Formats: sequence, structure tokens, C-alpha cells
Amino acid sequence: MSGAGPKLEAARPRLQECLAALAGLSPACGVAASRVGRSLHALLVELALLCGKEAPPGTRQRALRAWQELQLLSLGAGAGGVDLVSLLLDALLADDHLFLRQAQRCPFGQLHSDLVEMARHDLRQLQRVAQADLAGLAAALGGLNSSPARVSSPAPAEWPWQGLTRERQFLKERFAASGDWASLAEVLAAHVHTHGLGGFAGAPAFRLHGVGGQLRLEPIADFAGFPLDWLEGNEERVGVVRQNTLNLLAGHRAHHVLIWGPRGCGKSSLIRGLISQYYLQGLRGIEIPSRHYGELDELYVLVRDRPEFFIGVLDNIALNRREADFRLLASALDGRLALVPRNLVFYATSNFKDLIDREGERPAGLGRLQMDGDLPNLLNQGKRPAPYDPQQAERLDEQRALDDRFALKVFMDLPRKSEYERLVLAYARRAGVHAPEAELLAAFNVWRLRHNHDLVGGRTARDFILAIAPQAAALPGAPP
Repeated sequence: MSGAGPKLEAARPRLQECLAALAGLSPACGVAASRVGRSLHALLVELALLCGKEAPPGTRQRALRAWQELQLLSLGAGAGGVDLVSLLLDALLADDHLFLRQAQRCPFGQLHSDLVEMARHDLRQLQRVAQADLAGLAAALGGLNSSPARVSSPAPAEWPWQGLTRERQFLKERFAASGDWASLAEVLAAHVHTHGLGGFAGAPAFRLHGVGGQLRLEPIADFAGFPLDWLEGNEERVGVVRQNTLNLLAGHRAHHVLIWGPRGCGKSSLIRGLISQYYLQGLRGIEIPSRHYGELDELYVLVRDRPEFFIGVLDNIALNRREADFRLLASALDGRLALVPRNLVFYATSNFKDLIDREGERPAGLGRLQMDGDLPNLLNQGKRPAPYDPQQAERLDEQRALDDRFALKVFMDLPRKSEYERLVLAYARRAGVHAPEAELLAAFNVWRLRHNHDLVGGRTARDFILAIAPQAAALPGAPP
């Protein structure tokens, strides 16, 4: 097959330089082995062959496939064409580069100089690749889409983690405009230090998930952020949990916490609010399904020595005293040889203060030390006091062992009438519902009675606003 002409022949040295730059990346950099790196390498090889006088059969088709693969990767990143700067930076931020891994843990000024120099070397190599005019070369081949990249404008961020897309785009624009990528090593490190790396980047919460017999942390795509100051009527109790969380973030040992109270009082919202408020300080959540209670040792391995701080969320604990799960959970929280990692604490929610003693079971009758006078005579006569069970207290102690693992038991009460009315009005204004206060509260009382909301808390107020917001213009009037 004949070559593609003088323009491509003149480009061969540039293509060889790009291939050499990919090959010259340090062993700590995995960009060349990534999907982007492999597709890019394949395209560069095939284009270099097409630059020669005689290209092997099938070279053009292989170049087309590699180009289309890069187009698909760019499309997934929100671009309308192949943008090498964007693709290479995305691959780098998804890589477990030693420099970036350390940048998560400490500020740039504390990184070892050899590590910084390694990063600068890799950035210079990647810049050489990014400056290749692949779109022009692809256009010279004919039939390839070489349209410029178009990045959609991200929506305004409501939560800190939602600003990651915008900040990453700013980072890409800064690299694209720079003539010396090596000088931006500190900028890259600061970005990673704030937002994390790879699957941890921009994820405020995860779900413990088993895959192929192994546990992993699966990012929760749409974390339900919650403003902590929306909780009304439990300020002092919220303050206890907040201070415990701040102890965790300061590197101190923090207590496991049981947050208990009636339904709809804001137990889960408190945890989501803490994660939302302290995300920028490195706080993350891990949702732990009950089926993994016996595998928490594996969770410890996943989070130990990571720079983030984690709340293991045990939501709505409902263990029957006859189940084995409570023993597994009690042992994992405190009682095994391995310490719970310093950057992990468990917050559980429950409708009950006593997690196991749900059936009113208490030691019945007199204790055995108090029955010394009558017990021998009764036993000699073959009689046994009906209410007396010499091991009943021990069994109850075993069942209550899980309760004892939570050093802090914080009661969240339902708000008083004046407090939940303030909640209704506050939620309404935030949702853009501007009906008069008296009419809005009257509509709320009708709605909650109609739908049998006997306990009124933040959840009830929120659900009411969600129900009436689409018909807000029709107020006053009976809500649907």
C-alpha cells in the first residue's frame, strides 16, 4: 500500500517522538497502559507506518479503529472531538501514580524532592504527546472526524463535590494553555489533595459491595447531600455527634455512635449532613449492608492508611436477638485483635436505644446470690423456682454486648409544634413556595392527617413540600 503523501511523511519524526515520550514515562506512571494510552499508542504506530512509502495491508483500517476508540473516550469525557490534553489528564488522574498517591496524603511542600522530579518528568513526556497534531494527521488520512473538542458547561454546583467537574475543566484549560506542564506539578498535587484520586475522586460516599468474593468500595453516584443546619430542635444532641466527628477529623480516636429516636426525627439526615458539611475536610461515608457485618475486617484493609476519614453507616439496625449477625457486628466493632483504623468510625441509626433487648427481656425474680437462703432447700426437694434462670443474666449480657460497642448513644427527638412549623416554612421557601404562612401551615395539617403522618418530623415536612410544590400556584386550597 502506498503512503499517504508528503505531509504524512514529514510527520513521521513527530510521531516517533510521541511514541518515545510514551515509552519514556516513569515506571510509577500507568498512563501508557491505560485504555487511552493503548489506543493512542496504536494510532501513533499505524500513522507512522502510513507515513512510510509502503504501509502493510490493513494499516489504515487499524488507524481508523484506534481513532474511533479515542473519539469514543473523548465523548465519554464530554468532548465533541479528540482532545489529547483532556484524555491524558483524565488518564493521569485515574492512575495510581506514586506522586499523586502521596499528594493525597500531604501538601505539595511535604513531598520528597525525588518524587516531585519524577512527576515533572512524566508531565514533560505527556506534554510532548499532547502537542501532536493528531487531528490534522487524521484529516490528512481522509474520512476521519477532526472536529475541535467541545466541553459542555457544568451546572452550578450545589455541593462541594459537584464542583469537581468544573474544577477539573479549569485544570485542563490551565494545562492546555501552558508551555511547561512540569511547572504545574504543584497545581496538579493541590487538586488531588482536595478531591482525591481515581475512584475516590469527588465521591462523598461509598457502598460496601462484594464482587467475585472480594469487597470493594463502590462510589454512590448521586449522594443525597443534606444541609446540617436544617435539623431543628436537637441542637445540643447534634453538637455531641458533630464534636465526635471533629475529633475524628483531627486525628484523635473517635467513639462509635448510636443515633436513636422515633421515625422521621432526622437520624440518617444527621449523618448525611455531617458528610456534606465536612467533605472538604476529607470526611466520607460508607454505607454498610447487613450482609457484610461479618466482613468488616476486609473493610479495615480497604480504608487503613487512606488520607480520607470515613463514617461507616449502619442504618436502621434491626437485629433479632436470635440472629448471629449481632455477635459478628459486636466482635468487629471492638473485640478482635485488629484495631479499627484510626480514620474510621461507625455511626448506627435505630428506633431503639437497646439494639438487642427488643422484647422486654430482663432478669426475672431474685438473682442467684440473693436466693442462698431458700434455693438449697428448694433444689433438695426437686423444686426449681419458676422465675429463676441462673444463666439468664449472662445471656442478656451477651446480647447487650453490641449496645456497649457504641460509647455514645444520642437521642434524636421529634421537633415540637413550633419547631416543625418552622421546618415547613423553611423548606417551602427553599423550594420556591411562597404561599402565606397561615395558609401553608393549614394545608400542611390537612395533608399530614389525610396521609396518616402521626409523628411529625423533618421527613414529614419535606414530603409535604415535595407533594405541594408542583401545585404551589393553587394554594390556598386542599393539597392533592
